[in-house]
Amino acid sequence: GAQKNYVTRVLQRGRLQACLLQHATEQYAEQVTFHFNTQCEGVGFDGPEPVLRLRRCMPRSAKGDGDGDECDIEGDVFTQTSTLVVGADGVRSAVREAMEQAHGSTTRTVRFDDWNERR
Repeated sequence: GAQKNYVTRVLQRGRLQACLLQHATEQYAEQVTFHFNTQCEGVGFDGPEPVLRLRRCMPRSAKGDGDGDECDIEGDVFTQTSTLVVGADGVRSAVREAMEQAHGSTTRTVRFDDWNERR
């Protein structure tokens, strides 16, 4: 493989989330809405702004089973309209899937072999 001239830095997901949340709440409290314990069911791109379909859930870790990355569905679907959607919803991203399936979209997922050396 090709030689790389950089070192990969690793930051635990929980720490990264805490830093991002703190910054967003301090700097953009009036402009940002957070939905915790919520699963994204999909995103509609048919109107002038994206419409998220969301569902409340109970993290399995709160029930004593699982590690908290998965949840049991608890509530009805509700929608949230937004001017910006950040698709940080994980490897099985509902946001990415909705973007790929949107009419006229050129969004495609391309997966690459991971040759990154971890230290």
